[in-house]
Amino acid sequence: MANLFTDVNLGAGTRPFASGGRKDRGAYTGRAACLWNLYAANASQEVKLPQCSFGPLLNFVLKRPSQTGDVVELRRAELARRRAAAQSAR
Repeated sequence: MANLFTDVNLGAGTRPFASGGRKDRGAYTGRAACLWNLYAANASQEVKLPQCSFGPLLNFVLKRPSQTGDVVELRRAELARRRAAAQSAR
């Protein structure tokens, strides 16, 4: 089972994956967590992904400053693209 964290405002977004916790406390989140639509309060601030060693099998979906629309619109567009590709592969 995985956890989904969505529509997360990262504040200034300059150090979203820097934890103040101790290094010996283990992973920042559980395996296979999905962090969807992470964004900075300032829309022009681009959020940088953490290094691959940040955690096990994590998924990140960031809303880039150049993207418009809400998460639902982005998800629908992605589903339509995948369905079209699947149909053309048949």
